[in-house]
Amino acid sequence: MKKTFFIYLVLFSGVCFSQTYLELPDSNAKWINVHKTFTGNPANEPKWQVQYCVFGEDTVLNGKNYFKIDTCNGGYKGAMRNDNGKVFFFPKDSTKEFLLYDFTLNEGDTAKDVYIEVLAKYPQLHDVYVDAGGVDSVMIDGVYRKRIAVQTANEFGLPTWIEGIGNSQGLFWEPWGNISAYALELYCMSANNLTIYPDAGFGPCESFIGISEELKEDIDIQILPNPANTYFTIKADFSIQEMFIIDTRGIRIFALENLSQNPVIPCDTFPIGVYLIVIRTENQIYFRKLIIE
Repeated sequence: MKKTFFIYLVLFSGVCFSQTYLELPDSNAKWINVHKTFTGNPANEPKWQVQYCVFGEDTVLNGKNYFKIDTCNGGYKGAMRNDNGKVFFFPKDSTKEFLLYDFTLNEGDTAKDVYIEVLAKYPQLHDVYVDAGGVDSVMIDGVYRKRIAVQTANEFGLPTWIEGIGNSQGLFWEPWGNISAYALELYCMSANNLTIYPDAGFGPCESFIGISEELKEDIDIQILPNPANTYFTIKADFSIQEMFIIDTRGIRIFALENLSQNPVIPCDTFPIGVYLIVIRTENQIYFRKLIIE
């Protein structure tokens, strides 16, 4: 009788103290990240979006099982795997995985070498920690989900992680949030053809913004010639830290950093169409529309 009671106690303890985490969906899911500025007319206007999709395709990398993530028919982004509260990301063309989320963190905990998305290169890894009061839960789509306000030593973006969804900036944590007058936002997340975030709704997330919309011009930066067919020059009187080009699907098709003044950019391999050029200086973001004909 004592032996039976002991076995029951062990099993009961295991049930009580085990933790079940809501995983990121590995099929039929979509995230839309919105990039916006707080300047211009109108203010707080979304400038462009990036979409990520999971179609249910699996892969094996370095002996581990992953599910593929795509830029929603724009090309392979990489692969992810859930691991008991942690999410790992294996970028395209990488030889190893990186920690993307750790939902096992509690107040006072630190996670080492967390992956942060950058424009022209990867990885950029940062240690994150959780201050007192940084962990709570939020009801989303009828389910309580763990929410973690992570911190870094240099206040790098400071997103809020949401269990089973991603973070308040989008699926990937990006560095733009620490630039003046610029912000990132997870506009929508859906799974199994139903919107989950920010509110439960009907149908999957839908695209809402296009590059063809007019962009406010500044007199201190120009794209010449425009339209272009073989090359274009960025005319500016300041240093450009980073620039990248986005197509109408929200896919980054070209990126450079630490450019010389008035750089000449080849574009003869770009398909005919409309593109968005994003130019970052030390403390400002510029947007330009480029036409290839």
